[in-house]
Amino acid sequence: MTIARRRLLQGLALAGSAQTGTHAQAPAPALTIDALGAVSRFHGIDLNRERLEILKPVLERRLKQLETLRNVDFDDSVGPTQGILK
Repeated sequence: MTIARRRLLQGLALAGSAQTGTHAQAPAPALTIDALGAVSRFHGIDLNRERLEILKPVLERRLKQLETLRNVDFDDSVGPTQGILK
């Protein structure tokens, strides 16, 4: 189930990244159960309505976190990370 959620979040991230220009200032449409079901079927996973209703609040919270992260401005002097060292 972890992979399914990751794929669902990737689909939502891709859908959100299509907003450009003046559309980026408009509020994002609310996630609907039908839209989440379409995204899950697109990724080859058919989640039932009960499962989608459980995932919807989690995905809405994660989407807000992703939007916040996208809005962070980094200075050009900040370089990429070297990865995570164990």
